[in-house]
Amino acid sequence: MTSNTDLLKMIAMNMAYHIPYILVCVVGGVLAIVKWKTAKSAAPLVLISCLFAIVLQLIWATIYPFISHYQHTHNLTHQQIAWAYKTVGVVTSILGIIPTILLLIAVFAGRQPASTPGNPPVSIR
Repeated sequence: MTSNTDLLKMIAMNMAYHIPYILVCVVGGVLAIVKWKTAKSAAPLVLISCLFAIVLQLIWATIYPFISHYQHTHNLTHQQIAWAYKTVGVVTSILGIIPTILLLIAVFAGRQPASTPGNPPVSIR
């Protein structure tokens, strides 16, 4: 049997693996806020992407230790625990692509077409 303090220790240890990605997302969110006026179409998407990614990282850092804790406190079978990890893995993979899709949209949203020899570039300001 594991106690609630053991669960909190597992979550804290697991959180350490997610901190670098969370920090990158925090920096991305701050940059989106700073560039809000000059990148009106991209900044909101980047901010939403970064916030969503942070929330996902916090959930992922918590869910895997919770599954392990639940296994020990409720005597789950190997099949049940395998099903739980597979389900969480599929869901996290699907949810994990959402921030990337938002960033890709932000990269190309509101872009001016490249200038051609007969057309001078258009000012974005």
